[in-house]
Amino acid sequence: GDWKKASTLSPGDPVYMSLREGPFGRQVAIDVPRIAAYHTRKSPRLPREWTVDLAELVGYAMADGHIARSNDNGKPAKLVLAFGWHDGALIGHLARIITALFGKEPTRRITRTCPTLEVAGVDICGLIEALGAGGSSKVIQVPPGLCRAPRAIVAAFLRGYFEGDGTAGAALSVRSVSRDMLEGVHHLLAMFGIPSRISDGGPDPRGYAPRHTLFVLGDRSKRQFRQRIGFLTAAKCRRCSSWPRTAAR
Repeated sequence: GDWKKASTLSPGDPVYMSLREGPFGRQVAIDVPRIAAYHTRKSPRLPREWTVDLAELVGYAMADGHIARSNDNGKPAKLVLAFGWHDGALIGHLARIITALFGKEPTRRITRTCPTLEVAGVDICGLIEALGAGGSSKVIQVPPGLCRAPRAIVAAFLRGYFEGDGTAGAALSVRSVSRDMLEGVHHLLAMFGIPSRISDGGPDPRGYAPRHTLFVLGDRSKRQFRQRIGFLTAAKCRRCSSWPRTAAR
């Protein structure tokens, strides 16, 4: 094919994709001011840069978490993460991350529908929102800073996000009601040389928002995902062990 300027492309034009990694950035700094009215000795510490732990937490929170707001002033007050009934190891992993990042132990609860982890703090939740990880599930997008982040940070975010909303089996996929979110994930996967496609969801007869699905394409791409990104839990790692380890000859 011929090289063309992006400005000359139209919807539907075929575009060739490189299967090589990169380019990744080097930016890790976070400059987010505290939003609490005042600082006390009990105020949580806040990370000043992206780390693997923070990226995993943000990725999982965007998949299976939400930020509850104060009824008094409307400020972000509590980060709530939801889990499956057999996710004890994952709960412990993310609880340790929260404690290490913020110096504050999260609260474990059992609700009628699932176990949860909760950590309260307007500064903590304000940081999560400032990174671009807040908002309704219909409008969430990949945090913009990840497009300039190092390889390990991008991989950690994808690992957390796929752990929450992803499926590992015959197909490797992730679902969301936000198509913009999946388009951002598609871009991040392309940085690892992993192609994917997005299938639009149809109307839900129950009146819920349609859920779109991103599929990782081909056995080679599944292997690349397993080797370069992976999952947080042993259960999903075992499910992807059935993927071919070498390309068919």
